[in-house]
Amino acid sequence: MLFKFREKPVHLDIFTDDLYVYEYFPIVKSSNNYPTWWKNIDKNIENPNIRGITSNSMKRCAGFLDLFKNSYIVPLWEELVFNIDSNNNVSHFSSSDSIHISSHPPYQRGDFLPENYYTHVKISTPWVARSNISLNYLSVSPTWYDSNFIDYFHVPPGIKDYYFTSSMNAHGILRKESGAYFILKAGTPLYHILPITEKKVKLNCHYDPEEVRKIDSLTSFNRFSHNHGYYKIKKYLKKNNIK
Repeated sequence: MLFKFREKPVHLDIFTDDLYVYEYFPIVKSSNNYPTWWKNIDKNIENPNIRGITSNSMKRCAGFLDLFKNSYIVPLWEELVFNIDSNNNVSHFSSSDSIHISSHPPYQRGDFLPENYYTHVKISTPWVARSNISLNYLSVSPTWYDSNFIDYFHVPPGIKDYYFTSSMNAHGILRKESGAYFILKAGTPLYHILPITEKKVKLNCHYDPEEVRKIDSLTSFNRFSHNHGYYKIKKYLKKNNIK
């Protein structure tokens, strides 16, 4: 008799030390939070160019649906305002002024996206993550939620392995358009997390300040090395088979 053993799921555990964030803005499956405009359209719409013929709408878009069925969203937990003045100086503030925002220096990207027109924005989130196995997770811009992610603020794609790193900060590129002013409301997704695997992934959020402290201490790359700390820690953990 052949026995088929059920494959164990991947566990992605995400922790915060902020009870407010845990209760009101947890990380959830993207399919639990479709954009309002998408929910309001019909599956079939009349083709304006061919009388009597209906066409599929975005409600039936396979690429859209598969993204939302297979990913999670990291939501913004406060209202965040960006303002670019007439001299292209960028200012920002949140509804309680508790969101920490920083920027990587422009020399790190060479002549790509010159600082006169663009700036890097790093939004520090109140979450840290731990995956029980080494697995790549793709970060994707939440373009479908808010036109500001097309017009002004774009989150470039990137991959993280939460077995070796815990950081869930959002990295974006802000376009400096003189006089621009836009608001990202609380609950607006900052980015999608897409596990690159055929395995089932179980994501659970936890309120656990002590675990946050422990994870932050274990994944402090700057303490390990001045440069390339992530790759050096990754090599060290693989060599010693440390979880």
